[in-house]
Amino acid sequence: MSSFYETLETMHQLLRGEKSPEEVAEIFGADPNRLAIYQGFVKGHIAKTLEKNYCLLKRTILPEIWKKLVDQYFTKYPALDWRLNESTEKFPFFLQDSLSQKDLQLNEFHVELAKFEWEEVNIFNTDATIPSPTQIDQLILNPTISILQFTYPIAEFVKQIRVGKKNKWLEEKKFFEEREQEEIVFLFRNLQTYRCNFLQGNDNILFAFKVVHENLSLSQAAEATGQEISIIKQIIREVSQTGLIILPKNF
Repeated sequence: MSSFYETLETMHQLLRGEKSPEEVAEIFGADPNRLAIYQGFVKGHIAKTLEKNYCLLKRTILPEIWKKLVDQYFTKYPALDWRLNESTEKFPFFLQDSLSQKDLQLNEFHVELAKFEWEEVNIFNTDATIPSPTQIDQLILNPTISILQFTYPIAEFVKQIRVGKKNKWLEEKKFFEEREQEEIVFLFRNLQTYRCNFLQGNDNILFAFKVVHENLSLSQAAEATGQEISIIKQIIREVSQTGLIILPKNF
């Protein structure tokens, strides 16, 4: 009879696809059809979670290549957490390592899009609490904020796809055009809906972020930029409407 450790190791090999149900059935004296159910159960859950968490990415990849990616990821990155979302965390790193496989037809755009989608999952699941204006006495950044830098138009691609312009962006493949300058994208949880919002960093957003991040007073910001305090206050108020910045009640 196999030891307890050997039994666990054999079951692990079955669930990982390293042993067939027939091989394990012979060891345990079990029905291979029943063992096959468990093997498909584990991989099926990982595959469905990858498809859910990286749904936009999947739409940019041919179905037969997506299946290869899922198979390879399942083999190279065993799930180490009981939470299914966590089992897909390494997918962007896996894609980065897979760029050299020419048959997969991947480039850095796919890696950047995967990073974006994973960050959305992260922000949705974060335990961070967003205070209300009555709970703070100074300007603060949304505590769920995450900042990513891209060389491809990831934010614009996501925006266009989600408003239904998929034909233009998927058929013309405009999203594969690398930018000359990196793009900064802010992601954060919406104050009301708990869904993830994202913003492309423009001059006003970057300025307001800098003021709050560096804890500058309005007078310090005015002195540094040569602008009127009223203008600076207006910019901060406008950016706060996005949810990136939270204003105290008396601002």
